[in-house]
Amino acid sequence: MKYDVTIDKELFSVYPEIRLGILRFHANVKAPYDCFWDYMNAEVLPQVRSCVEGKEWSDIPGIKGSRSAYKAFGRNPGRYRVSSEALIRRVRRGDELYHINSVVDVNNLISVKSGLSVGSYDLGQIHGAIKLRKAEHGEGYTGIGKDFLDMENMLVLADDEGIFGSSMSDSTRAMVTDSATDILVGEMVNVFEKEGVEVEVLNIGNQDIRGCIACNSCGTKGKCVFDDVVNQAAPKFEAADGLVVASPVYYASANATLIAFLDRLFYSTHFDKTMKVGASVVVARRGGLSATFDELNKYFTISGMPVASSEYWNSIHGREKGEAAYDKEGLYNMRVLARNMTFLMKSIALGKAEYGMPEKEEHVWTNFIRDDLK
Repeated sequence: MKYDVTIDKELFSVYPEIRLGILRFHANVKAPYDCFWDYMNAEVLPQVRSCVEGKEWSDIPGIKGSRSAYKAFGRNPGRYRVSSEALIRRVRRGDELYHINSVVDVNNLISVKSGLSVGSYDLGQIHGAIKLRKAEHGEGYTGIGKDFLDMENMLVLADDEGIFGSSMSDSTRAMVTDSATDILVGEMVNVFEKEGVEVEVLNIGNQDIRGCIACNSCGTKGKCVFDDVVNQAAPKFEAADGLVVASPVYYASANATLIAFLDRLFYSTHFDKTMKVGASVVVARRGGLSATFDELNKYFTISGMPVASSEYWNSIHGREKGEAAYDKEGLYNMRVLARNMTFLMKSIALGKAEYGMPEKEEHVWTNFIRDDLK
């Protein structure tokens, strides 16, 4: 999956030295490692503390450039501190850094050693092109561990849904977590991209999505009457060769918001879904996996979509954040599933080119209630 990342050209007229570095990687996000923090506390943090002791904050490399940029854009760096300075201040005072997860902890290691503000973002929560720009009046977001932050005149990262990150504090929307569902999806994405399959991840379960009301307006409008993420996802689904649906288990059923999304997506879209490959994957602490797996597969089997399988039912176990990363057999099955799904999609594409699609006949509709019983 490719991302379009740009810097607003107007920023260079205010601060010509502005730069943006990007590192994209896949990781199984896990709980903090004790050995990592032993290394941090024994070697890294004492070294950082020694390097900054007695220095002015504006003289520390990394922080110096960020403070200059803040001033150029009209923000007081003493009041709105760059995240690297906030971290290093804790180190200099002898305060312990927060232990978050395996990705964020490494992020903070880079930040305290370089003095640069480093943000980690979940690409599954980012939609559309990414731009570094200046925040407008009234723009802001809920920061991680903070209330609403007014970001006016701050340099921010933004996508199609708005701003999600800055050098001061990142938003809760795009923060990196170690949820079990993210872990199993990430395992599949790794395989897809190695196999040359373009991937886009949509996070549905945390959105406000209402269910279908059977108004049948989609039959005339060509889209759902509720114009939300369902209509945004519809053209992506039409263009895709396959669909993976992932959910945690709730009372032996899928996430209710996801079900509302799928009901409306499949019912309101009238394009032919035949031979698009489907796969469902589920996660739970203990039980309800098979019931949820069956529930999700029904969307595929009513639509003429072949269902991809692994070497076990597509499930993984874990309750607490990061636990799913230790289900080795579950992760193995996710990788097998992704490879099998890739093979099916590529084989179907070859079959379409050589033989075309299966012949269609007129659909026969029946009803369980006979006319003579009315």
